[in-house]
Amino acid sequence: MRPDPTSFEVTLILPDGVRTIPVNGDQHIWDTAWAAGIVLPALCHQGRCLTCAGRLENSGEVDQSDSVSYFGDTKIVYAPKETLAALLVRQTAKKYPRLLGLKLFAATSQRKELHLVASNDGADLGRAATSVELDVVARDVVYCGRGKKETLVTLPLHDRNGDAIAAVRFVLQPYAGQTEQAALARAMPILRELETRVRSARDLTQ
Repeated sequence: MRPDPTSFEVTLILPDGVRTIPVNGDQHIWDTAWAAGIVLPALCHQGRCLTCAGRLENSGEVDQSDSVSYFGDTKIVYAPKETLAALLVRQTAKKYPRLLGLKLFAATSQRKELHLVASNDGADLGRAATSVELDVVARDVVYCGRGKKETLVTLPLHDRNGDAIAAVRFVLQPYAGQTEQAALARAMPILRELETRVRSARDLTQ
């Protein structure tokens, strides 16, 4: 604040009464009130957040040119919340880079039917489950199949009570002579890892 020998009488209308204090032109009203034992609201002490703002009852003006913002260049970046399903798929795909694909089908509180809620490539999210995924969850069974260049294994994901709550599709690189049992043996340990982190169907998509 610029040096100013001028003194003003400032009257503060407070919840507990009226107080008048002398304030020099080179002083802040809040600081002078504090020195006089008057506690006024404040948070930033910069004149920016308006916690200390008061209403000017009579004619005149208040000089706030001394206010400073210490965080003028601060930017807040909001990242969308990642569901547990998406986190599990992302971390598993990273841990097992030889997986050609990983997809998780589940229901949510907004959408009761089974649909794709997480995928390693982010493609087709929201797509309705096929009869394979529906059957895997409904009957708690496993499916194995073959594509042109991959082996598909779809397994039920269980909660802590042992109930099938989702379907996980593993896309595996086949090898010569690979049997369904061998494909299952490759996928099951990964599924068990996923199940140790899932307590309930709600956890997956909240």
